[in-house]
Amino acid sequence: MFGLQKSETTFLLMISRSPMSRKVVMKMRFYKFSKSNYLVTFVCFTGLNIILVGILLYTVYAQTTDEVLRNQTLLVVEVVKQKDCPVSFTIVNVDNSAPSFQRVNFNVQNISTKAIRAYVLTGQAKTTGKIITDSFITSLLNPGLFQGEEISLERKAIKESGRMFLSVDYIEFQDGSSWGVDSQGFSKRIAGERVGRVAAINRIKDLIARKNLVDLDGLLGQEISEMEIETPDSGQSDEWKKGYRTGYKAVFSILQRSKEGGVEALSTKLNEIEKLVN
Repeated sequence: MFGLQKSETTFLLMISRSPMSRKVVMKMRFYKFSKSNYLVTFVCFTGLNIILVGILLYTVYAQTTDEVLRNQTLLVVEVVKQKDCPVSFTIVNVDNSAPSFQRVNFNVQNISTKAIRAYVLTGQAKTTGKIITDSFITSLLNPGLFQGEEISLERKAIKESGRMFLSVDYIEFQDGSSWGVDSQGFSKRIAGERVGRVAAINRIKDLIARKNLVDLDGLLGQEISEMEIETPDSGQSDEWKKGYRTGYKAVFSILQRSKEGGVEALSTKLNEIEKLVN
């Protein structure tokens, strides 16, 4: 068979049936089994090592992050001197606890003789800047009063600069007069906010007057972030329209906290907001 002589074939068969050949076969099977076990053990051992290395790296990184938090120099905040500025700043502290930024907490005091209904503040560093816009809805910043504010600066910007310059860009008084250069053009946003508030107030007052409590409850039950608001087609800037939507939503946000008191509580809060708008 296959070119082998009969005697050769008989010899091979005898070998395959001999006790010695069975031992060889068993050893070969054991070798294959051992090889398979070794592979499984190797994979498990490698996986365990990867997990241990990951834990080690995480620990080292966390320690490094903590070290950065402890050792990064605190941001130096300088208040820009502005002639006849209607407000003054008092730096409360610089919070260094956040992983990616430092937070400056400060107070704004009205040192003028007129009530303030909105202001725009800027915090300028070497490569970046932040803007704070505050348009008061239920109470004014009357002469002598303080308003707490905060502004954050990323650690990368702090590393490059180390300083932040705090200043006033625009102030709007209750009587409609203003102060400041308005370099950011945010006076348009503030104007849009007032118109948006008026629109929201009128809509809710109309529902209350018609005793349409079902629609009123539905409006006040909406998620503020999901409200769809159509802005008037008045040819106003995008900044103005953004302010309109912000002002509109702000009214609903305040009223949602008063709806448990019923229509009477809603009407009282509406009158407070409307008084400041006008």
